[in-house]
Amino acid sequence: MANNNLAKTIALEPINYDGLNKNQKFAHFLVIIGPEASAELLKDFNDGELEPICREIAAIKLIDRVTQGKIIEEFSSIIGESVGGLLGGSIFAQRALEKAKGDYKAANILGRIAPIGTTTDLIKEISEMESRQI
Repeated sequence: MANNNLAKTIALEPINYDGLNKNQKFAHFLVIIGPEASAELLKDFNDGELEPICREIAAIKLIDRVTQGKIIEEFSSIIGESVGGLLGGSIFAQRALEKAKGDYKAANILGRIAPIGTTTDLIKEISEMESRQI
């Protein structure tokens, strides 16, 4: 009920999507995906890149449904193009599970499902990773 009242008190003006610059579109995307996922994306940016993006995020009050759809559509095509070059594997699964469920539960789940590999397999998997993934 409080959220409905808040939405009524803030005038929801349609956003001119075509008039948004790249920082504004990225800021809207970060708001849509939430603070957890945004943090993962922003950790690789330097301060000079973060400031204009954060300024745009702070200026966003509400994002109407039409704009949300346009943002998701634009960024999903970008994400879709990059998915082919992403490396998964047991290390990725471990990191994702640790963030989602905590270290202990992640270790339990992976212990049940992950094949037992040799040290050589682990070294090979690490050597195939890009430096930013390590």
